Amino acid sequence: MKKEINLTGKIYTVVFLSGMFFYVIGIWLITPATNPSYIKYIGIGAMLVILFSIVLATIFRKSEKLDERARHNFYKASNLALLFTLFLLFLGGIILLAFPIRLTLLPGVISLALATIFAVHSLTFRTLELSGK
Repeated sequence: MKKEINLTGKIYTVVFLSGMFFYVIGIWLITPATNPSYIKYIGIGAMLVILFSIVLATIFRKSEKLDERARHNFYKASNLALLFTLFLLFLGGIILLAFPIRLTLLPGVISLALATIFAVHSLTFRTLELSGK
């Protein structure tokens, strides 16, 4: 018999670990190749398998139904994560206008930025749920 978990923990775990997927992919893209090339791929692959198994175990656990308060908190967290992203993009644009910086967006950097957005969303949702608002 599967143990029932609360929905807040389930959503928080799935969203946060989805961000960790992007984090691991960003680390994979940023780190240089190792001397035996398969060592890097074994380490990154093991991390992805562990994350994927935890997410699947969390998704398939029984949980309560989503109520209105949790749905509104999820929407608030999504809006705050979007505002955080737009603010950082706006701030980055101002910095690029003020200073002559040459910026190259690599896939690893974009993946790490996505991981940050997922982390902000999940932590905001968790904070809103725990505060009871």
